[in-house]
Amino acid sequence: MKFANDLKNRNESSTLCGKNIINVLHPLIVQYQQEKLNNKITKKIIMNDPNCSNINTDYMYFMTGFLCDMLNNKGGFQFLYKLLDKSKIPKNEISHFLYTFLKLKQKIKKKLWSYTELELLQVPIDLINKTTNSYTII
Repeated sequence: MKFANDLKNRNESSTLCGKNIINVLHPLIVQYQQEKLNNKITKKIIMNDPNCSNINTDYMYFMTGFLCDMLNNKGGFQFLYKLLDKSKIPKNEISHFLYTFLKLKQKIKKKLWSYTELELLQVPIDLINKTTNSYTII
């Protein structure tokens, strides 16, 4: 029973910190969304993207795009780290958040997934090259 309670507390703490990170990033994500939708060409591309369920309400789509763009730009990782650190997010939570996102990016690039990830994340078949049990994010 102790293990189950410890796990529950850890998950609640992790979820709370994840919400804190998203709250800090929220204004930047909204700004990113507005910039993308104000550009006619980008807006048309997004409207035709099957991954975007609704250009006005698909927050996860724009959050993912924002994080990808930030982490692909020189200095983006450091910018995010410093922003979250300045906002009093614990360093270990910042590192975990950024590491998990970078690992997900690598998994998409290498098309390397565990069976659990394939099921939980509903990974499209064209993003699967190999399966693994040792290189997981979940």
